[in-house]
Amino acid sequence: MSLLNQVLQDLEKRNETNISEQHGLKNIQATPVPQSKSYLYIIGLLSFLLLVFGIIYSMKETKQLEMPDNLVIKEVIPDTPEVTKVKIVSDKQLTENSLASSQKQANTSEKKLSLKKQDKPKTLIGPNKKESISNKPQLKLAEKKPIEIKPKKVKRLSNKQRAIQLFTSAQKLTNLVEKQLKLEQTLKLDMLHINARLLLANTLLQLGQIKKASALLNQGTILFPQNIQLINLSSQLFLQNKQARPALILLQQVDDKYITDETYLALLAAAYQQTNAPLKSSQVYQKLISINTDKAEYWLGLAIAYEKQNNKQQALNAYQQALNKNSLKPPIVSYIKQRTSILK
Repeated sequence: MSLLNQVLQDLEKRNETNISEQHGLKNIQATPVPQSKSYLYIIGLLSFLLLVFGIIYSMKETKQLEMPDNLVIKEVIPDTPEVTKVKIVSDKQLTENSLASSQKQANTSEKKLSLKKQDKPKTLIGPNKKESISNKPQLKLAEKKPIEIKPKKVKRLSNKQRAIQLFTSAQKLTNLVEKQLKLEQTLKLDMLHINARLLLANTLLQLGQIKKASALLNQGTILFPQNIQLINLSSQLFLQNKQARPALILLQQVDDKYITDETYLALLAAAYQQTNAPLKSSQVYQKLISINTDKAEYWLGLAIAYEKQNNKQQALNAYQQALNKNSLKPPIVSYIKQRTSILK
């Protein structure tokens, strides 16, 4: 109001000065002012007055806003952030709002305490979240190629391994023909299988196939010239066929000085005896008796070798030792008694 009074006083002063100036200048002839300048003066005055009234109006509004009875609270609506709504709240509403806000704070503090005590709730996926998840582009997992399981390679048995299997199965057979076939297959796979050759030779002898057995043994003695078992069987076959000379040649392939095999020494002594070598035969029999004194056949062979050497007393002693063993067959016993009666 004071500003308005000042403006009015200024206007009154200006009017008074203008009146005094007009009285003082009545006798002065003023130069005529152009009409355009008077219009400008009026427009400026009107604009000045409008400015003054605008200032006065704005001051009134600010005074109304500063009233102590009412409070102005700006409430911003979150949905429309650009527009702000202004509500005038009374004292009662203010107290109610303060009480409500305090209650809300108490409730929130109680909820926080209860949440701390309780376990964390499991997050449930609502329908909107499911839709958002389903709308998201799903990652395609790389398809795993099926693993190809290669069949394990079965190790093929070598010929020697197959020969061993056939030989073990042939040993269990009682049928001589089946045994023969198995053993022949074994030798086709491994011709150096000595045990298969020996078993096949014995099987052939049992079947009466002497020529086939002798051919098999001859091949074996060529392949294994120092093998005692092959030599024994082959020389035995020769002696049975009254072929003492080839048997002796075969037996002499091995040095008998360091051999203690009774079968070999017995065959060697018999071969010497059949080839009219009684001295060597008696020497071999003496070696056999030193190995096994209870064998009556060895004493009988020694007695025959002494008799051929005309050693009658030694021959009688050897015959008597053979009879004392009581293990000889009756025909041989009768033969010994006949020879002892002649030598006496």
